[in-house]
Amino acid sequence: MTSLIHLGIAYNMLQTPVLNTIAKNFPNLFCLDVAFNELCDFREACRELETLESIKMLYLTGNPL
Repeated sequence: MTSLIHLGIAYNMLQTPVLNTIAKNFPNLFCLDVAFNELCDFREACRELETLESIKMLYLTGNPL
């Protein structure tokens, strides 16, 4: 699944640590929609996603960041 470029997983009650798994499994993401989940720590979320070099669109709306 390394060729996946869009992942839409809004409204799933995901927490920040899952972002590391997403970044490792889908390194070529262009767009990631994790809106309306349970992401609480903005700095940690950024750290987890910093390896996504192709990311252009990131949706974080509705998270308690």
